[in-house]
Amino acid sequence: MLKTQIPKKLEKAVRKALYEFDLLNNASSLAIALSGGKDSIALLFLLNNILGRGFKKINLHAIHIETPFIKSNKKQLKNICNNLNISFTSQKMILSPK
Repeated sequence: MLKTQIPKKLEKAVRKALYEFDLLNNASSLAIALSGGKDSIALLFLLNNILGRGFKKINLHAIHIETPFIKSNKKQLKNICNNLNISFTSQKMILSPK
């Protein structure tokens, strides 16, 4: 299992937003667009830390779209998800000429 050091102030802000805007009220699962950038990886770690601790535990699922214009490491993203016990799906975007 991966250990992460999420700043308490950031986790508190996310918890507050989830609660105040009732974002998870009827959710049984949640998909996260995982690009491999800092924002999406931080969101993945934050939600993984928060769910089940003050909020009901719901299933997280990471979705990654491989594109020809953005480099990302699919294997690394899959490993992160595996270590967090989060399901992972990756799809390659195919561009065809007009």
